[in-house]
Amino acid sequence: MSYRELAPAQINYDEQLTEDERLCIEKSVAALVDRAARNTARRRTMHDLQAEARAAMNKSLLEVIKSGPEVPHFDASEIQPKVTDRKIDRSGPLFDDKDLNVEQILKIGGVASKIFAKPFHYDWKWSNTGGTHQLNYAADKGGFAGIDALVDTGVAHIKAHAGVGVALNTQTLNSTMAVTVTGRALRWTTHKWTALGSIWNGHAVTEGGVELTAFVDGIPLVNTDLNAGKLWRRRCSDGEIDGYEEDPGWAVGEPIELTWTMVPGRTYTFNIGAWVYVECDDGAWGSDSWAWAHLLMDVGALTLFK
Repeated sequence: MSYRELAPAQINYDEQLTEDERLCIEKSVAALVDRAARNTARRRTMHDLQAEARAAMNKSLLEVIKSGPEVPHFDASEIQPKVTDRKIDRSGPLFDDKDLNVEQILKIGGVASKIFAKPFHYDWKWSNTGGTHQLNYAADKGGFAGIDALVDTGVAHIKAHAGVGVALNTQTLNSTMAVTVTGRALRWTTHKWTALGSIWNGHAVTEGGVELTAFVDGIPLVNTDLNAGKLWRRRCSDGEIDGYEEDPGWAVGEPIELTWTMVPGRTYTFNIGAWVYVECDDGAWGSDSWAWAHLLMDVGALTLFK
């Protein structure tokens, strides 16, 4: 059985972009998709190897259970985390764009050389899934990205990304020479998650975060370490249950940045994306494991410093 189902990337462009810029954007998003697909494939390959060992253990375990006194079937429905508010939109408390003026943005992390405000040049999203799953995600050039991912049956996983970006070159910074820049993102996020690992070798994983990436002519140039922008990770197994379901409100993201050198005659793309990963694997004697991730992100501005 194949667990790898890669959905085509969806990209929405600003009408003012040139054909060359659109091509570079398309190539950069394709490179993001390819990297994520390869990482997920490696992760699922390791999972499958572990699953073979678990299947052998489960078979022996079930034979022991069936040969002894009757054991009640584990029903997780009574303790499964309650998933609430799965809407993917901007509802809820958020900053007022009118309060986000140029002077304030210039002061964030120093004096910015270039500010990209809403709407951004493009938005994008894609997913990599396997097994029975529920996924709802969205992105728009107004700076919003949201992902709601749930797996609760059998062996399943979801890796989903959504974000926004801009296209630029040295002329964007009024430079005719090579220039080294540092890119940052002013962003707000809010998230929730739950996980339940069924008894007898069941497990569930939920994690999510944000990432900055930069490309030159659609070729990967530099990206932040996923751990730098990771907001949470939790693995539950053998009857463990955990969750973060309170309404945390919107929080300003921790500082993350990228530094790269731009040269004349090349087109660069600078992205910020939200991402989540969930997986579940049922136990030998019980109902379904469960993993849920809910992440919303609103980007106020992308800034460059030189």
